[in-house]
Amino acid sequence: MEFELDIVRNTDCETKDDFFVAVAKQTVSRCGIPSVLSCRKVSVGIAFVSDEEIAELNRTYRDKNASTDVLSFAEHEGEEIVPDADGAVFLGDLVISPDFVRRAALDDGVSFTKELAFVVSHGILHLLGFDHGEEMFRIQDEATEAVTR
Repeated sequence: MEFELDIVRNTDCETKDDFFVAVAKQTVSRCGIPSVLSCRKVSVGIAFVSDEEIAELNRTYRDKNASTDVLSFAEHEGEEIVPDADGAVFLGDLVISPDFVRRAALDDGVSFTKELAFVVSHGILHLLGFDHGEEMFRIQDEATEAVTR
């Protein structure tokens, strides 16, 4: 499986693209749904934005008046994920606030890289239809550890 990311950096996040590909592959490989993602190409959009921008999106789409670390906009929300005619799947978009992630890393006593891996994995799992729960948290913990050890 080839993983393609379309990354837009509207704010500072100097982490290299291959890091996000590694997180995505580790996350997907632990999901137990390989038939859906055994297509030739899986793609995700990632946008890095300011706290103000993500707070506005959070108000607009979730009716929450606060900044957050990641928002997930699934392409197939509530639907079966089906590859297109070329055998590719677009999962959706993640919007991430690096400033929020930096603060959360300090609060949690972990590196920015580890917190970022956790957030990206969390977002991808939402794109795949996972809701908060034991299985989701186990997968994102395992994927985070795999790319940050």
